[in-house]
Amino acid sequence: MKPLLNPHRNINPTLIKLREENVWRCSSSLVCEILEINRQQLIKLLNAFPNFPKPMRDRETRQAVMYFDVDEIFQWCINEFHSDF
Repeated sequence: MKPLLNPHRNINPTLIKLREENVWRCSSSLVCEILEINRQQLIKLLNAFPNFPKPMRDRETRQAVMYFDVDEIFQWCINEFHSDF
């Protein structure tokens, strides 16, 4: 079985830019772009890693957009891949 993420990856420049611009949340499609995965892999990631940041929704409906906290995604990337950062 292929691993979900490449363990030897660098932090995506888009994520660093979002933090520099003080953006506090990003959509699931942007998280997919940052992690270089597709939407199905993001769902698998949510289920496989209990420490992966939980999504927020602005409504309770199933169709509501999933948002993620940018700082939580950044910290998760640091803890998961760059413990020496």
